[in-house]
Amino acid sequence: MKNILVPLILISLSVIMKKPVYIGISISALFIYINGILNKYNYKDLNKSIISSVLSAKRIILILSLVGMLTSSWMVCGTIPYMIHLGLTILKKYNFILISFLIMSAISYILGTAVGSISTIGVVIITIGKAIGLNTSILAGAIVSGAFLGDRSSPISGALNLNIEMTHSNPYKLINKMNTTLLPAFITSCILYFILGKYNSANNYSNLDNILVNLSKSFNINILCLIPVIILFILIIIKIDITKSILASLCSSFLIGFLIQRTSMHSLIKISLIGFNENNSTSNIINGGGFISMVPVVFTIISATTFTGLLDATDSLSILINKLISSIKTKYDLLKKCSLLSIVLNTLTCNQTVGIIVPCKFMKNAFIDYNLENEDLSQCLSDSGTITVPLIPWNINSIIASTLLGVPSINFIPYSFLCYLIPIVFILKSRKNNNIDVLA
Repeated sequence: MKNILVPLILISLSVIMKKPVYIGISISALFIYINGILNKYNYKDLNKSIISSVLSAKRIILILSLVGMLTSSWMVCGTIPYMIHLGLTILKKYNFILISFLIMSAISYILGTAVGSISTIGVVIITIGKAIGLNTSILAGAIVSGAFLGDRSSPISGALNLNIEMTHSNPYKLINKMNTTLLPAFITSCILYFILGKYNSANNYSNLDNILVNLSKSFNINILCLIPVIILFILIIIKIDITKSILASLCSSFLIGFLIQRTSMHSLIKISLIGFNENNSTSNIINGGGFISMVPVVFTIISATTFTGLLDATDSLSILINKLISSIKTKYDLLKKCSLLSIVLNTLTCNQTVGIIVPCKFMKNAFIDYNLENEDLSQCLSDSGTITVPLIPWNINSIIASTLLGVPSINFIPYSFLCYLIPIVFILKSRKNNNIDVLA
């Protein structure tokens, strides 16, 4: 168990000490590697596992690199300034925090991706929030809550479809079952965000007109600036590969930047790489992004996949799982420990996918033994592992959200209510319905 406990302590310390999380993960990986050698594991097998795990993440590394480039390109071509201008004009009349949660929930459900939702509309909302003086920790919590609803619940979500495929669940039956936990958690979240929005209103509306004027001076605010975001949304909805969708949006943003904003192609390429950091009247609300902004995330992914590969190569996960399974006595016990396992795996491996695949592999037979349906297993994983990943500061999903929104994970986690409430509702519902069922 020291291969589990020591890394958790090291990673937690890196977060507490406010050091880059990849430092804690890298040291943890080194600890497991050395411990594996001392325990007679073949170093060639350990190296192969590392290489295989890192290569398995090459797609997500490519996607995140493109997302960084897309964010800064949307800034310079006027897409984000246009949406900020529109948002400042319309949303100032409403409870901004609640509306942000509802908008992100709808967008993420349509797109089926938390990262895609945060990197597009989420960036716009947090920028508007900064411009009008909102508490960015609360606002980021609302954005993250809404964004990860899509990962858990959207019919086109990659996480949900992987879940369905692994458990052989009926999609329609599963969604109906998941709504029984989503609705109470969603309504409660709306109430909490309404209250927070009411008592944390914007304090900078007096400067709103100046912001709108400065945006108009710095950019050609034209409806054509929406073309890159429209292209991305349409391509994702019709299930075009996400990499191709982002590339198409990126190319269109270059074209709009060149034609509408009169920015040279050289400047557009430079900004997509190093970020938008122009010194003008809007630089305090529109800046950042670029490929370089994703470098720390890429380092984290490489260290996390190395760490995961070593956990697998040294059989550390199977030891943990076998201990959990051997202590199960009731249906409720099974559901609770399967949920716990999914969360623990996401905590250890920094990866959302592992929290779906591994419990399916090791616990599916236990669900059959207790006469539970495939949909029960699928819901268990959706309501625990999938929705809680942004609550783990060193999980890749949490780091991506923090990087894109410019708010430390530790700041927005307390306000990501939906991500807490869904697992709580699931556990309470499971306890009520299954606590007396003992395996014969």
